[in-house]
Amino acid sequence: MHQIPLTFRLFFALTKIAFIAFLTCGSRILLAMEVTPAPSQFPMESLIGINGKPFSTRDVLNKEMVTIVFYLSPECGACAEQTKAITSNMNQMKDVQFLFVTAYSQESTEAFLEDHNIQNYENIRFGYDANLTLQQHYQLQAVPSIYLYNSIGQLIQEWTGYTSVEVLEAAVDGKIKSDSSREKDLKEMWEKVEECPEPTEEDFSKLCWDVVENLEDEDTGVYNYILTLRRLACVPKGSSPENTNKLIREWWNIYAPNIKCDLEVLALKNQNILKYAVHLMRKQFITDLVEEYEVNIDYPDDDGKSVLKFCEEEIVALKAKVPVDNEHLKNVTDICNNLKEGKKE
Repeated sequence: MHQIPLTFRLFFALTKIAFIAFLTCGSRILLAMEVTPAPSQFPMESLIGINGKPFSTRDVLNKEMVTIVFYLSPECGACAEQTKAITSNMNQMKDVQFLFVTAYSQESTEAFLEDHNIQNYENIRFGYDANLTLQQHYQLQAVPSIYLYNSIGQLIQEWTGYTSVEVLEAAVDGKIKSDSSREKDLKEMWEKVEECPEPTEEDFSKLCWDVVENLEDEDTGVYNYILTLRRLACVPKGSSPENTNKLIREWWNIYAPNIKCDLEVLALKNQNILKYAVHLMRKQFITDLVEEYEVNIDYPDDDGKSVLKFCEEEIVALKAKVPVDNEHLKNVTDICNNLKEGKKE
Protein backbone atom coordinates (compact mmCIF):
# COMPACT_ATOMS: atom_id res chain seq x y z
CA MET A 1 0.00 0.00 0.00
CA HIS A 2 1.08 3.54 -0.57
CA GLN A 3 0.62 6.77 1.30
CA ILE A 4 -1.21 9.44 -0.71
CA PRO A 5 -1.53 13.22 -0.30
CA LEU A 6 -4.42 14.04 2.04
CA THR A 7 -6.06 17.19 3.30
CA PHE A 8 -5.05 18.53 6.68
CA ARG A 9 -8.05 17.13 8.49
CA LEU A 10 -7.06 13.62 7.35
CA PHE A 11 -3.46 14.03 8.46
CA PHE A 12 -3.86 12.32 11.81
CA ALA A 13 -5.67 9.35 10.29
CA LEU A 14 -2.76 9.01 7.87
CA THR A 15 -0.19 9.17 10.65
CA LYS A 16 -1.76 6.13 12.30
CA ILE A 17 -1.06 3.94 9.28
CA ALA A 18 2.04 5.59 7.84
CA PHE A 19 4.38 2.85 9.06
CA ILE A 20 2.17 0.11 7.62
CA ALA A 21 1.93 1.96 4.31
CA PHE A 22 5.71 2.25 4.21
CA LEU A 23 6.15 -1.49 4.74
CA THR A 24 3.61 -2.58 2.16
CA CYS A 25 4.08 -0.07 -0.67
CA GLY A 26 5.24 -1.77 -3.82
CA SER A 27 4.35 -5.26 -2.64
CA ARG A 28 1.37 -7.56 -2.44
CA ILE A 29 1.70 -7.95 1.31
CA LEU A 30 -1.44 -6.85 3.11
CA LEU A 31 -1.06 -6.36 6.84
CA ALA A 32 -4.05 -6.27 9.16
CA MET A 33 -5.13 -2.71 9.78
CA GLU A 34 -8.15 -0.83 11.01
CA VAL A 35 -9.90 0.91 8.12
CA THR A 36 -12.86 3.27 8.38
CA PRO A 37 -15.81 1.62 6.57
CA ALA A 38 -16.89 3.37 3.38
CA PRO A 39 -20.35 4.99 3.17
CA SER A 40 -22.98 2.52 1.96
CA GLN A 41 -24.04 4.54 -1.10
CA PHE A 42 -22.20 5.24 -4.34
CA PRO A 43 -20.49 8.66 -4.17
CA MET A 44 -22.01 11.53 -6.11
CA GLU A 45 -19.08 13.85 -6.73
CA SER A 46 -17.43 15.75 -9.57
CA LEU A 47 -14.12 14.57 -11.07
CA ILE A 48 -11.92 15.78 -13.93
CA GLY A 49 -11.61 13.47 -16.92
CA ILE A 50 -8.53 12.68 -18.98
CA ASN A 51 -9.75 15.29 -21.48
CA GLY A 52 -9.66 17.95 -18.77
CA LYS A 53 -13.45 18.28 -18.58
CA PRO A 54 -15.45 17.68 -15.39
CA PHE A 55 -17.82 14.74 -15.14
CA SER A 56 -20.09 13.34 -12.47
CA THR A 57 -19.40 10.02 -10.79
CA ARG A 58 -23.10 9.24 -11.14
CA ASP A 59 -22.53 9.08 -14.92
CA VAL A 60 -20.26 6.09 -14.32
CA LEU A 61 -22.78 4.00 -12.40
CA ASN A 62 -24.17 1.45 -14.86
CA LYS A 63 -27.64 -0.01 -14.41
CA GLU A 64 -26.65 -3.16 -16.29
CA MET A 65 -23.51 -4.12 -14.37
CA VAL A 66 -21.66 -3.74 -11.11
CA THR A 67 -19.19 -0.89 -10.62
CA ILE A 68 -15.73 -0.95 -9.06
CA VAL A 69 -14.10 2.25 -7.83
CA PHE A 70 -10.32 1.87 -7.71
CA TYR A 71 -8.48 4.69 -5.89
CA LEU A 72 -4.79 4.66 -6.77
CA SER A 73 -1.52 6.52 -6.88
CA PRO A 74 0.71 6.48 -9.98
CA GLU A 75 3.72 6.25 -7.65
CA CYS A 76 2.47 3.17 -5.81
CA GLY A 77 3.96 -0.18 -6.80
CA ALA A 78 1.00 -2.13 -5.45
CA CYS A 79 -1.34 0.12 -7.46
CA ALA A 80 0.61 -0.64 -10.63
CA GLU A 81 0.36 -4.37 -9.92
CA GLN A 82 -3.35 -4.04 -9.20
CA THR A 83 -3.90 -2.17 -12.45
CA LYS A 84 -1.96 -4.78 -14.42
CA ALA A 85 -3.93 -7.59 -12.78
CA ILE A 86 -7.24 -5.98 -13.74
CA THR A 87 -6.35 -5.01 -17.31
CA SER A 88 -4.66 -8.33 -18.13
CA ASN A 89 -7.78 -10.19 -16.98
CA MET A 90 -10.32 -7.89 -18.60
CA ASN A 91 -11.99 -10.78 -20.43
CA GLN A 92 -13.16 -12.06 -17.06
CA MET A 93 -14.02 -8.53 -15.88
CA LYS A 94 -15.72 -7.24 -19.03
CA ASP A 95 -19.08 -7.06 -17.24
CA VAL A 96 -17.70 -4.67 -14.62
CA GLN A 97 -17.70 -0.89 -14.99
CA PHE A 98 -14.48 0.54 -13.52
CA LEU A 99 -13.81 4.02 -12.18
CA PHE A 100 -10.08 4.59 -11.65
CA VAL A 101 -9.41 7.64 -9.48
CA THR A 102 -6.30 9.47 -8.33
CA ALA A 103 -5.56 12.64 -6.38
CA TYR A 104 -2.41 13.23 -8.44
CA SER A 105 -2.26 15.73 -11.28
CA GLN A 106 -2.74 14.85 -14.93
CA GLU A 107 0.92 15.60 -15.67
CA SER A 108 2.16 13.17 -13.03
CA THR A 109 -0.21 10.45 -14.26
CA GLU A 110 0.54 10.49 -18.00
CA ALA A 111 3.21 7.80 -17.87
CA PHE A 112 0.99 5.57 -15.74
CA LEU A 113 -1.89 5.86 -18.23
CA GLU A 114 0.39 5.08 -21.16
CA ASP A 115 2.11 2.14 -19.45
CA HIS A 116 -1.22 0.46 -18.74
CA ASN A 117 -3.07 1.58 -21.91
CA ILE A 118 -5.97 2.74 -19.76
CA GLN A 119 -7.68 4.61 -22.60
CA ASN A 120 -7.98 1.38 -24.61
CA TYR A 121 -10.54 -0.11 -22.24
CA GLU A 122 -14.14 0.95 -22.83
CA ASN A 123 -15.26 -0.08 -19.35
CA ILE A 124 -12.61 1.99 -17.52
CA ARG A 125 -13.30 5.64 -16.73
CA PHE A 126 -10.36 7.58 -15.30
CA GLY A 127 -10.92 10.62 -13.09
CA TYR A 128 -8.79 13.16 -11.25
CA ASP A 129 -9.99 13.92 -7.73
CA ALA A 130 -8.79 17.53 -7.97
CA ASN A 131 -10.79 18.78 -4.98
CA LEU A 132 -10.23 15.60 -2.93
CA THR A 133 -13.99 15.18 -2.55
CA LEU A 134 -13.88 11.45 -3.27
CA GLN A 135 -10.91 11.02 -0.98
CA GLN A 136 -12.91 12.65 1.80
CA HIS A 137 -16.01 10.60 0.94
CA TYR A 138 -14.08 7.40 1.63
CA GLN A 139 -11.98 8.89 4.46
CA LEU A 140 -9.16 7.31 2.50
CA GLN A 141 -6.19 6.09 4.50
CA ALA A 142 -4.15 4.10 1.98
CA VAL A 143 -3.97 2.96 -1.62
CA PRO A 144 -4.80 0.86 -3.46
CA SER A 145 -8.37 0.98 -2.17
CA ILE A 146 -11.17 -0.79 -4.04
CA TYR A 147 -14.95 -0.46 -3.64
CA LEU A 148 -17.52 -2.75 -5.27
CA TYR A 149 -21.08 -1.51 -5.87
CA ASN A 150 -24.16 -3.18 -7.28
CA SER A 151 -26.09 -1.72 -10.21
CA ILE A 152 -28.08 0.71 -8.06
CA GLY A 153 -25.13 2.09 -6.15
CA GLN A 154 -25.10 0.10 -2.93
CA LEU A 155 -21.70 -0.82 -1.52
CA ILE A 156 -21.15 -4.58 -1.59
CA GLN A 157 -17.56 -4.94 -0.46
CA GLU A 158 -14.33 -2.99 -0.06
CA TRP A 159 -10.64 -3.86 0.06
CA THR A 160 -7.49 -2.00 1.07
CA GLY A 161 -4.21 -3.20 -0.41
CA TYR A 162 -3.50 -5.39 -3.42
CA THR A 163 -6.50 -7.66 -4.12
CA SER A 164 -6.29 -10.61 -6.48
CA VAL A 165 -8.53 -10.77 -9.52
CA GLU A 166 -9.84 -14.11 -8.24
CA VAL A 167 -11.12 -12.39 -5.10
CA LEU A 168 -12.68 -9.58 -7.13
CA GLU A 169 -14.34 -12.05 -9.52
CA ALA A 170 -15.75 -14.08 -6.65
CA ALA A 171 -17.24 -10.95 -5.09
CA VAL A 172 -18.71 -9.84 -8.42
CA ASP A 173 -20.21 -13.26 -9.17
CA GLY A 174 -21.67 -13.61 -5.68
CA LYS A 175 -22.83 -10.04 -5.27
CA ILE A 176 -25.21 -9.42 -2.42
CA LYS A 177 -28.89 -9.08 -3.30
CA SER A 178 -30.39 -5.90 -1.87
CA ASP A 179 -33.67 -5.58 -0.10
CA SER A 180 -36.27 -5.32 -2.89
CA SER A 181 -38.11 -2.28 -1.53
CA ARG A 182 -34.86 -0.38 -0.91
CA GLU A 183 -33.66 -1.32 -4.38
CA LYS A 184 -36.85 0.03 -5.94
CA ASP A 185 -36.54 3.32 -4.04
CA LEU A 186 -32.93 3.75 -5.13
CA LYS A 187 -33.74 2.97 -8.76
CA GLU A 188 -36.44 5.62 -8.74
CA MET A 189 -34.03 8.11 -7.20
CA TRP A 190 -31.36 7.48 -9.83
CA GLU A 191 -33.88 7.68 -12.68
CA LYS A 192 -35.05 11.07 -11.45
CA VAL A 193 -31.49 12.33 -11.02
CA GLU A 194 -30.49 11.21 -14.51
CA GLU A 195 -33.39 13.17 -16.00
CA CYS A 196 -32.18 16.38 -14.39
CA PRO A 197 -32.18 19.12 -17.08
CA GLU A 198 -29.44 21.66 -17.65
CA PRO A 199 -30.16 24.89 -15.72
CA THR A 200 -31.14 27.97 -17.73
CA GLU A 201 -30.41 31.66 -17.30
CA GLU A 202 -33.92 31.99 -15.85
CA ASP A 203 -33.05 29.36 -13.24
CA PHE A 204 -29.93 31.28 -12.23
CA SER A 205 -31.90 34.54 -12.09
CA LYS A 206 -34.52 32.91 -9.85
CA LEU A 207 -31.81 31.73 -7.45
CA CYS A 208 -30.30 35.23 -7.40
CA TRP A 209 -33.64 36.79 -6.52
CA ASP A 210 -34.21 34.21 -3.80
CA VAL A 211 -30.93 35.24 -2.18
CA VAL A 212 -31.70 38.95 -2.55
CA GLU A 213 -35.22 38.63 -1.11
CA ASN A 214 -34.10 36.18 1.60
CA LEU A 215 -37.66 34.98 2.24
CA GLU A 216 -38.99 31.73 3.66
CA ASP A 217 -41.61 29.64 1.92
CA GLU A 218 -44.98 30.16 3.62
CA ASP A 219 -45.93 26.47 3.54
CA THR A 220 -42.66 24.83 4.56
CA GLY A 221 -40.81 27.56 6.44
CA VAL A 222 -37.73 26.75 4.34
CA TYR A 223 -35.79 29.51 2.62
CA ASN A 224 -36.81 29.86 -1.01
CA TYR A 225 -33.20 29.59 -2.18
CA ILE A 226 -33.00 26.12 -0.59
CA LEU A 227 -36.15 25.01 -2.41
CA THR A 228 -34.73 26.37 -5.67
CA LEU A 229 -31.42 24.58 -5.12
CA ARG A 230 -33.27 21.32 -4.46
CA ARG A 231 -35.26 21.76 -7.65
CA LEU A 232 -32.25 22.62 -9.80
CA ALA A 233 -30.24 19.70 -8.39
CA CYS A 234 -33.23 17.38 -9.00
CA VAL A 235 -33.34 16.18 -5.41
CA PRO A 236 -36.04 13.46 -5.26
CA LYS A 237 -38.82 14.01 -2.76
CA GLY A 238 -38.13 12.18 0.48
CA SER A 239 -34.35 12.02 -0.06
CA SER A 240 -32.21 11.66 3.03
CA PRO A 241 -30.30 14.76 4.22
CA GLU A 242 -27.06 13.08 3.14
CA ASN A 243 -28.24 12.48 -0.44
CA THR A 244 -29.83 15.94 -0.59
CA ASN A 245 -26.59 17.62 0.43
CA LYS A 246 -24.55 15.54 -2.01
CA LEU A 247 -26.80 16.32 -4.96
CA ILE A 248 -26.81 20.04 -4.20
CA ARG A 249 -23.04 20.05 -3.63
CA GLU A 250 -22.42 18.27 -6.92
CA TRP A 251 -24.76 20.58 -8.82
CA TRP A 252 -23.19 23.68 -7.28
CA ASN A 253 -19.61 22.61 -7.95
CA ILE A 254 -20.46 22.12 -11.62
CA TYR A 255 -22.59 25.21 -12.28
CA ALA A 256 -21.59 27.80 -9.65
CA PRO A 257 -19.15 29.72 -11.92
CA ASN A 258 -22.09 30.30 -14.30
CA ILE A 259 -24.47 31.69 -11.67
CA LYS A 260 -24.16 35.39 -12.44
CA CYS A 261 -26.54 37.93 -10.94
CA ASP A 262 -27.30 41.06 -12.96
CA LEU A 263 -29.92 42.72 -10.80
CA GLU A 264 -30.80 46.39 -11.00
CA VAL A 265 -31.09 46.70 -7.23
CA LEU A 266 -27.34 46.67 -6.70
CA ALA A 267 -24.29 48.33 -8.18
CA LEU A 268 -22.79 44.88 -8.77
CA LYS A 269 -23.20 43.91 -12.41
CA ASN A 270 -22.95 40.39 -13.75
CA GLN A 271 -21.08 39.15 -10.69
CA ASN A 272 -21.33 35.72 -9.13
CA ILE A 273 -24.01 35.03 -6.58
CA LEU A 274 -21.59 34.75 -3.66
CA LYS A 275 -20.52 38.38 -4.06
CA TYR A 276 -24.16 39.44 -3.89
CA ALA A 277 -24.59 37.35 -0.74
CA VAL A 278 -21.60 39.05 0.90
CA HIS A 279 -22.69 42.53 -0.15
CA LEU A 280 -26.22 41.93 1.14
CA MET A 281 -25.00 40.19 4.31
CA ARG A 282 -26.87 36.95 3.60
CA LYS A 283 -25.12 35.08 6.37
CA GLN A 284 -27.52 32.13 6.44
CA PHE A 285 -27.09 31.50 2.72
CA ILE A 286 -23.31 31.43 3.11
CA THR A 287 -23.59 29.21 6.20
CA ASP A 288 -25.80 26.74 4.35
CA LEU A 289 -23.38 26.56 1.42
CA VAL A 290 -20.24 26.20 3.51
CA GLU A 291 -21.40 24.11 6.47
CA GLU A 292 -24.42 22.18 5.20
CA TYR A 293 -23.59 21.53 1.55
CA GLU A 294 -19.78 21.92 1.81
CA VAL A 295 -19.52 23.39 -1.68
CA ASN A 296 -16.53 24.85 -3.46
CA ILE A 297 -16.51 28.64 -3.01
CA ASP A 298 -12.99 29.47 -4.18
CA TYR A 299 -13.34 30.11 -7.90
CA PRO A 300 -12.62 33.31 -9.88
CA ASP A 301 -15.29 35.47 -11.49
CA ASP A 302 -14.97 37.08 -14.93
CA ASP A 303 -12.99 39.90 -13.31
CA GLY A 304 -10.46 37.34 -12.06
CA LYS A 305 -11.45 37.86 -8.42
CA SER A 306 -12.85 35.16 -6.19
CA VAL A 307 -15.39 35.90 -3.49
CA LEU A 308 -12.57 35.78 -0.93
CA LYS A 309 -10.79 38.63 -2.73
CA PHE A 310 -14.10 40.47 -2.97
CA CYS A 311 -14.47 40.04 0.81
CA GLU A 312 -11.14 41.72 1.44
CA GLU A 313 -12.09 44.67 -0.77
CA GLU A 314 -15.54 44.95 0.79
CA ILE A 315 -14.06 45.12 4.30
CA VAL A 316 -11.52 47.76 3.23
CA ALA A 317 -14.31 49.85 1.68
CA LEU A 318 -16.46 49.61 4.82
CA LYS A 319 -13.55 50.65 7.05
CA ALA A 320 -12.92 53.67 4.82
CA LYS A 321 -16.45 55.01 5.25
CA VAL A 322 -16.99 57.93 7.62
CA PRO A 323 -18.49 57.24 10.02
CA VAL A 324 -17.77 53.51 10.09
CA ASP A 325 -20.88 51.35 10.35
CA ASN A 326 -19.47 48.91 12.89
CA GLU A 327 -22.44 46.55 12.81
CA HIS A 328 -22.32 46.30 9.02
CA LEU A 329 -18.56 45.81 9.15
CA LYS A 330 -18.88 43.05 11.77
CA ASN A 331 -21.54 41.19 9.77
CA VAL A 332 -19.52 41.26 6.56
CA THR A 333 -16.35 40.26 8.43
CA ASP A 334 -18.17 37.29 10.01
CA ILE A 335 -19.46 36.17 6.62
CA CYS A 336 -16.01 36.45 5.05
CA ASN A 337 -14.44 34.50 7.91
CA ASN A 338 -17.06 31.81 7.36
CA LEU A 339 -16.08 31.64 3.70
CA LYS A 340 -12.40 31.37 4.59
CA GLU A 341 -13.13 28.52 6.98
CA GLY A 342 -15.07 26.82 4.20
CA LYS A 343 -12.04 27.05 1.93
CA LYS A 344 -9.84 25.42 4.59
CA GLU A 345 -12.21 22.47 4.83
